[in-house]
Amino acid sequence: MSLRAHGFSTFAGPWTRRITRPLVITRYTLSTVFSSRLFTIFFVACFLPSCLFLVSIYLRYKLDTLTGFFGLHWGPAEIRAAAGFLDDWLYYGIVGPSLWVTFLIVLVRGPALLGPDLKDNAMPLYLSRPVTKLQYLVGKLLVLLWLTATVTWIPGLLLVFVNAYYAEDGWLLDNLSVPLGLVATCLVWSGCLSIIALALSAWVRWRPAATLGFLGLFVIGSAVGNLFRVTSGDWYGSLIILWDAIEVVGRQLFGAKASDLMPLPWAWGTLAFATALAFWALMRRIRAFEIVR
Repeated sequence: MSLRAHGFSTFAGPWTRRITRPLVITRYTLSTVFSSRLFTIFFVACFLPSCLFLVSIYLRYKLDTLTGFFGLHWGPAEIRAAAGFLDDWLYYGIVGPSLWVTFLIVLVRGPALLGPDLKDNAMPLYLSRPVTKLQYLVGKLLVLLWLTATVTWIPGLLLVFVNAYYAEDGWLLDNLSVPLGLVATCLVWSGCLSIIALALSAWVRWRPAATLGFLGLFVIGSAVGNLFRVTSGDWYGSLIILWDAIEVVGRQLFGAKASDLMPLPWAWGTLAFATALAFWALMRRIRAFEIVR
């Protein structure tokens, strides 16, 4: 039978809603991500900081009970000194590890999300379907946002609620900036890192090179920025250090002690500029066809 005799017609079944089409890409990409047993082990290990901090919450509020149980005779001064060691536990115990875990997850999985599709010329197959370029990128971005959220701010919220249970009545209402700042900081950091990793994955198709490029971007940027800051004696070197920017922004959102690494507007500007530049490079790279010269 010839192709003309087939009588091709358009699809007559139900169409997926536009808002949920990126989730199809996310679902299948996640199944590919967790097909790696090594990454699954690494992903489970990312819950270890939250588990350790859960123990520290118990120790912080049960320190006097434990000292009596083990026969230790600590006076009020020693107990206050031990409890004072955890004065900044909310930020350093929850947000600090979350920032590092987010960086590691994006470092491991981010550079591998777009490279294979571009290397195998799969973009015409994606974009020939009712999926726009932006929907495709959102689907890939949601993969990293889901992976990081599962091991950062979601268990972090549970830790905040556990602390509220042990703390005095009304602690959570008096410190609403803690859970809200935790979620906002993690979303800002994971979104910025994810877009940068996707841009590197799109432009550097070879995964090892893209991973080294992502790592080198932060290592070299931090080294150059710290060197300039030390030699000049001002904060302008922090403008190329994303770690300093998220430190300033995270403390402000979380309600912790303000950082003097750089002014707050400049920190927001650094994160916004890096994200916008990476997104522009990403949109320039993703296309439905490729011109071979």
